[in-house]
Amino acid sequence: MRNKKVLVINGMSRGGTNILSNMIQSHPAVCSARHEASRLFSPFLIGRLRFITDNVLTHPLLLKQPFTKLAGYLIDKRLYAYKMRNFEDDYDRFKADGVAYTREEIAGSAVCLRAMNETIFATELFRRIYGENAYFIGIIRNGYGICESWKRRGVHPEKTGHFYRKYVEAMYKYSQQYPHYMIVKFEDVLSQPFEKISEMFCFAELEPKSVEKIRLKAKTVLTKKGTQEVPYGDRSVKYWLDRDTIRSFLVVDISDTQKKMLTDFDLLEFEREAMPALKLAGYA
Repeated sequence: MRNKKVLVINGMSRGGTNILSNMIQSHPAVCSARHEASRLFSPFLIGRLRFITDNVLTHPLLLKQPFTKLAGYLIDKRLYAYKMRNFEDDYDRFKADGVAYTREEIAGSAVCLRAMNETIFATELFRRIYGENAYFIGIIRNGYGICESWKRRGVHPEKTGHFYRKYVEAMYKYSQQYPHYMIVKFEDVLSQPFEKISEMFCFAELEPKSVEKIRLKAKTVLTKKGTQEVPYGDRSVKYWLDRDTIRSFLVVDISDTQKKMLTDFDLLEFEREAMPALKLAGYA
């Protein structure tokens, strides 16, 4: 395989995968995959399907050795090509604050890939392709924060609850099945960023085990007044943050703020579907 180590982040959209992937890519031996996992599967589908269902990604035929071998070759080749594009990126070509990668360093680096929503179910396929060189991190977020985020984007709370339960239960199932699968909570990442990222570097067997600065992308955040604001810097710009400056960047209580934006009806509809997963993750 061209990629000697692959770190796959599982989670839900609006669930913290972007923050986590940028944190992990702060390690000098890890580069971005540039695209989400769903982009990798387009060679095996007719056109570029917007959604890939778990029924497709867990189908027995997909996991048979001949297909897995072919899929592995094509996915690894495409993933490597995506990774090499970091060399020309304004932000991702840096392995530390002000220190750029060489092409050789990018080629030899581990690659960090986000597999969200339905592509969580590609876990077994990635495991078969990369074996012991595949490491999975499932990020679990307080479901009320996800419910509010999805509601603003037109998704009914009951539907959000259905998918929240489906994806959270899948991640916990994989964490029990595979030794290279770690669960981390979004709220812990926000409140203890340097401690949690060091735990993940140890889990993925990366050297060094810690970094002095974490690179994050500035994004808008919902405030207690209901407005959208960028808490630090300029939107879409990536910054290298030390232990002091990162406190101004991360909004630790964002999920609590979002929960307060939900109506009693929203909560009832969401919890009807999501409650088993909320209890599983310790949010209820």
